[in-house]
Amino acid sequence: MDKFEALTHIEIMAAEALLVQKVTKKSLEDISTEIGISRRHLFDIRQKTEFKAFMKRRALEQASDDIHEVIHVLKAKAKKGDIKAIRTLFEVADLFPNKKLEVKQEINATHSRSSEEIEADRMAIQRELEEMKLMN
Repeated sequence: MDKFEALTHIEIMAAEALLVQKVTKKSLEDISTEIGISRRHLFDIRQKTEFKAFMKRRALEQASDDIHEVIHVLKAKAKKGDIKAIRTLFEVADLFPNKKLEVKQEINATHSRSSEEIEADRMAIQRELEEMKLMN
């Protein structure tokens, strides 16, 4: 039995409303009224382990629709030498166990480096990104 089958219809409605709360700008009071429960009941639902796991899974499902586009943009910025994009790309790659990368050299953004050193690092990163493509 799927652990998410244990959620009630009300709990699933609460999860869906909470997942879009930033967009709808509804308060917890508004959400609880909308689904026909008290604010306290909504609080209790939000404390359940199964509910938290469901929320995490649904958020990941929603994010997965955009992840390919985001990674494409990160790769493009990383190839241009954007340090934040490079770090973020490595952090994202670490989310996928079969695509883990070992960063052999830590990039220190505050350290002054020559153009040649930066270009060499950029080329190394580009090679690693190409290797990641081959793993897909």
